[in-house]
Amino acid sequence: MRFRTRLQLLGVPLVLLPILATVVLSRGGAARTVEEAGRGLIATKLSLLENRVASSYEILSKVGLQLDEFFTRNALDGVAKTFTTALGPGEKFAVFSLDGEYLTGSLASGARALAPEDPLRAAFRSAEGTGSVASTFLSASGGRHIVAHRRFEPWSWILVTAIDEEVVYRSARDASAASLFLSAAFVAAAAVGFLVLATRISEPLVRLGAYARSLGEGRFEAPETPVLPAAGLGSTEEISVLAEEFAEMGSRIASLTRGLEDRVAERTAELERSNADLGLANAELSRTIAELRATQDQLIESEKMASIGHLVAGIAHELNTPIGALASAGRNAKAAMDTHLADILEFYRNYPEAGLPRLRGLLARALAPKPPRDTKEERALRAELLRSLMARGVEDADETADRLVELGVASGAEAEEFADFAAGAEGARAIDAAYQVTALDQSLAIMEIAADRAARIVKSLRIYSRQEADEEPRETDLREEIETILTIYRHVLKRGVEVVRDYEEVPTIPCRRDRLNQVWINLINNALQAMKYRGRLAIAVRRSGSGVLVAVTDSGSGIPEEYRARIFTPFFTTKASGEGTGLGLSIAKRIVEESGGGIDFTSEPGNTTFRVLLPSAPSRCPG
Repeated sequence: MRFRTRLQLLGVPLVLLPILATVVLSRGGAARTVEEAGRGLIATKLSLLENRVASSYEILSKVGLQLDEFFTRNALDGVAKTFTTALGPGEKFAVFSLDGEYLTGSLASGARALAPEDPLRAAFRSAEGTGSVASTFLSASGGRHIVAHRRFEPWSWILVTAIDEEVVYRSARDASAASLFLSAAFVAAAAVGFLVLATRISEPLVRLGAYARSLGEGRFEAPETPVLPAAGLGSTEEISVLAEEFAEMGSRIASLTRGLEDRVAERTAELERSNADLGLANAELSRTIAELRATQDQLIESEKMASIGHLVAGIAHELNTPIGALASAGRNAKAAMDTHLADILEFYRNYPEAGLPRLRGLLARALAPKPPRDTKEERALRAELLRSLMARGVEDADETADRLVELGVASGAEAEEFADFAAGAEGARAIDAAYQVTALDQSLAIMEIAADRAARIVKSLRIYSRQEADEEPRETDLREEIETILTIYRHVLKRGVEVVRDYEEVPTIPCRRDRLNQVWINLINNALQAMKYRGRLAIAVRRSGSGVLVAVTDSGSGIPEEYRARIFTPFFTTKASGEGTGLGLSIAKRIVEESGGGIDFTSEPGNTTFRVLLPSAPSRCPG
């Protein structure tokens, strides 16, 4: 078969295969990609909704109002108002109770609860995740939606986000149609061009192939038959240049063969000169290595400062909570001092002498620790007190019952005793005075807890960021250093990370703690990023022979096989631009090895462990 014929036949699959591949990929892969993107978007929106609800719950739980119906309703309204602005085209969200009651959301449905046969109710009984559901509650027409749902246990709510499948697939269909049109146009143009090109270049290439074979056999003279065909049969400037190059190549090969010995002699002389320069190069290399070590020291400090910079924003956010609690409790305490303290003292001064023991006991009860009760017990006790107070004709019985509950009064005989006391001439005023003392005591307790929490955060950051000026090692308890790092990361861990500690009694390590802490900060930070700040972080500290083994395990997606050989290579990173320099693990490896220890890892999806083994003998230390 002639070369031209083979070349033209080769164009047939080249024309048909792109069309077939375009149809398959556009209708199959594109649709799956769009569906997966829709599921990922809805799952992300669900996480945002859960974070918003969790934030509301945390705020109310700090003041003990997380189960109050009024504040819970306000929290629902706040979630609906703020989260609706985060929805895109075709996106919806809703909050249901466990029995299917619609609490709030962006749905315009007139129903207030899911029908028993609604597929959305069946989806709630399945495992949390995403799926395709045709629910008339989400759409009056019953169109299918991609739905993600999750239970919010503290309030027994079901959080739902959804997106209309019609909206998701519309962009895929448009892109598929455009892709088919462009592919067809490109293939048609390519087919025409290929046929023309095959006709123009096949004949000159056959002649050039024959001439190349003669050159390969050692015949460097010009061919008897011209390489180029007659004009009009495919002669082009490019083919002409190629033919001339073949002819010149023959003469050059002959010339090069004759001058080969001279070139070998020249290369031998150059090699001798290169050997003479090798000593100078070695000296320069030694100086370069020394400079590199100094640069690595600077990189270690720079990496630590960069880590501190990333933590500062989170630490500032973490400090806002106790500082806000301090301010609120301080205002409450000042208001109590300004409004009630003078009245309490005056009331105590004028109280009948015979009743002072009872009043002192009541004030002591106000300052004593209160027994823990759940809301069900408090409601039952309040109802019992209210009945007793109303039976005795006590004014403002509702308010008096609430205050007796706050004072820690028990049910039964004690409740009856205090009901009798409240019915007396000075009883109600005495109970009011004791209640005001309780409120002041609670404000002071909140201030103490908040101040202690802020102090712990500041202490941890100060310990981590402290620079040691001396080069001498010091005895370091690895468990305390790791706990310091975990305290600094508390604002990240509380988002959804379960920390599991497995600490044994281990000897102290003689080392520079500021360098060694850089190892723990890199390993913990990498683990949190691998888990996307949600999952299980396990830290083990154990004896291993005469040394100490530290293992950091995360439940992230694992390290791909193709990256494992390069994981400790400087400047190698799998993170997005701006999220990492690629120096963290290489610096950690250098610090550990300079301490006389070693670092390795194992990885599989859901379980990646970095192990650091350090000697307890004071032979060497990082830095």
